[in-house]
Amino acid sequence: MEKINLNDKSLLAYLRGIDDEEILVIHNLNRVEKIISLNFTFKDILYSRNTNLKDNKLILGPFSSIIIEVQ
Repeated sequence: MEKINLNDKSLLAYLRGIDDEEILVIHNLNRVEKIISLNFTFKDILYSRNTNLKDNKLILGPFSSIIIEVQ
């Protein structure tokens, strides 16, 4: 497991390898919406709660989470 630094203490993100898959997990631990840009190629969204992902721009609503399979 590798912690990803998003330069925001209210965001928790990590990359985890499972077998031949790479999984990116991001949690917004704040009550304020956050918008971040990501430099990953996405295969599939495995779980999403109160998020919007489009063209590597991720909008995380308050207290939201997303789990993404990346290449």
